[in-house]
Amino acid sequence: MRPTPPTISTLPQELIDQIIDHLHNDILSLKNCSVVCHAWLPTSRIHLFSKIRLDIPRTRLEPLDEDHHESALTHKPCQKLHTLLSQNPAIIPHIHELTLVSGSPVPSAVRDGQYHLLWTFAEETLPLLLRTLTHLQRFEITSPQGIAPWNVLPAPLSGAMKAIFSVPSLAYIRIKSWEFPSLRVLSKLLRQSVRLRGLGLWSIRMGAGGFVQTETQTSVTVVSNSDSEQRSEREVQDSNSNMGDVPVLSSAAISGLAEVEATTGVSKQDLSVSSSSSSTTLPPALEFLTLDYVECPHLVESLVSQLDLTNLRELRIAHSYDKSIQDILNAAGGSLERFHFKPGSIGLQPLDLSLATSLRSIRLTLEEDSGVLQWISSLLYTIPSPSVLERIALELYTDPKRLPLDGWRILSKVIGSSPQFSDRLTHVHIGLFASPTSNEFVRVHEAMTCGAVGVGDIDGEEERPDDHEPTFEESQMKDTLGVKGTREGPEVMVYQLGTKRQSSFCAGLTPLIEKFEDDVTGRRFSGIF
Repeated sequence: MRPTPPTISTLPQELIDQIIDHLHNDILSLKNCSVVCHAWLPTSRIHLFSKIRLDIPRTRLEPLDEDHHESALTHKPCQKLHTLLSQNPAIIPHIHELTLVSGSPVPSAVRDGQYHLLWTFAEETLPLLLRTLTHLQRFEITSPQGIAPWNVLPAPLSGAMKAIFSVPSLAYIRIKSWEFPSLRVLSKLLRQSVRLRGLGLWSIRMGAGGFVQTETQTSVTVVSNSDSEQRSEREVQDSNSNMGDVPVLSSAAISGLAEVEATTGVSKQDLSVSSSSSSTTLPPALEFLTLDYVECPHLVESLVSQLDLTNLRELRIAHSYDKSIQDILNAAGGSLERFHFKPGSIGLQPLDLSLATSLRSIRLTLEEDSGVLQWISSLLYTIPSPSVLERIALELYTDPKRLPLDGWRILSKVIGSSPQFSDRLTHVHIGLFASPTSNEFVRVHEAMTCGAVGVGDIDGEEERPDDHEPTFEESQMKDTLGVKGTREGPEVMVYQLGTKRQSSFCAGLTPLIEKFEDDVTGRRFSGIF
């Protein structure tokens, strides 16, 4: 008599769930698991629908009349998802991350101002879909084909966006390549996310020319058949958008305010919330903040005044147009743990880290040459003592010949001899835009690994002759910055920028907000079907 083969039920469901958890990035396997039996479905759904990405459709537009472009441009994955959620609402709580890639099969649509050709503007089910996603934790909207004006969003989509920003569970928002008519518009959106912890802004503009412009000075262009339909539809959507204390302005009111403020420049309401519209709701308490290529000179002032930055732990600022970066550092104070700074067009500005008592890592990506080493030394010297700083990363995208050797020696002395770096500092990574075999690279390597301790034995190694040409491995090796017989100093790594190994050198030095920004793990919805 043949033994009965084991059945699936012989395995504990907890073990099966753990096995399925290990398949979280394997969509095909998850789809197969979901149809094995009813007990396998819930865990499979958690991973299948946790991350949704709606991308630009690949279908090319047919040469139809201009009036028919909107009906011709559809997004089938968006329609399928909306239908699926309507028929199976139990899936909705499993959708935690959504990425909207706004664009068109016509790549020049944004550049030419043909916003009706963008699928996000033309797809009628998108606003309905957005309003059903009540458990989102992460939301991203990007416009890779060019910076698109936020004020041209159709009324249904604009109302749905406000609803998305008001989802109670929303913790992270990333906005890339959009232009807002004013700081006030962006600030109102952000303040709806009461549990917002992380914010990423990329290629953001405010008003015409990248400067602050009042909300009333920019004309509101909405795709609609008539002015009357536009007004009625806008009023309906705004009344259902859960905006709380945000007033709804009619077209007449907007025009009247424009006449008053047109001659006064920037409205004070763009920089702070007026007392008349204040709410008892506490402002979002950010822990992670990334600002990349944000063309707004007053954004920092607005963020500091309208958001709670006292719990900010991780900060990245790159190519900023704002001269008030110090205000963010002051607001974060002792909560800041990781800081990555990349100066923009305003160049090197004086910064002070004396309040950053919890700073554990600092990464500086610099393209300047004049005075850059002195600026670095001055900044590091402001770190309070005792310090918990563990890692320093310097990426210098400039000709090493323009960096004086004395500047490197001073920097080496600051790192090796300053009392604030005597306890926790373990790693110093320095990236140079030069070959490891070049004389400039070798001189920097020697200055940073030996300059602070003079001539002598380092970590038991014999002194090398002056004419010794280090090999690539020697140039990349980890040297110890410290005097023999005293406390062992930090490991200093000098490496070449622009190589595959660069990312590994800076591992752990970039703010952890990047774990929220991993596009690779964001699965496309179209892959589920």
